[in-house]
Amino acid sequence: MLLLATLALSGCWTVTHQATQASVASFDGNDANSGLVSWNANGSANVTQGCHDRFVWLQQHYGARFIPPLLPNIGLSPGTNGTPWIIDAERLVDFEQMTFMANNH
Repeated sequence: MLLLATLALSGCWTVTHQATQASVASFDGNDANSGLVSWNANGSANVTQGCHDRFVWLQQHYGARFIPPLLPNIGLSPGTNGTPWIIDAERLVDFEQMTFMANNH
C-alpha cells in the first residue's frame, strides 16, 4: 500500500495532453472542405453557413481575448453567387487563431 501511495504521489501516473493534427479538412455537409468554398483575390473567402456558425461560436467564446476584442459580425458579409457568406482576410486569421485556442485550451 505504501508503494502504491508513493507511486501516485511521485507523478508516475501523470497523463499529458497531446495536440492532434488533422490530416484532412473537416466535413461540412457532404464536403470535406471545412466550409471554405473558395478564395477571392482580396484574401477573403466564400464560406458555408456551417463555417459562419463555427466562427460566430468561436468568437463568442474566444473573441474577448483579442486586443481589441472581436465585435460580432465584423468581417462577415452576405455572400454572392450562391455562397451564403464571405469572411474577410483578417477574420480568417482570427478564425485560425480561435480554432487553435479551442483545440489547445
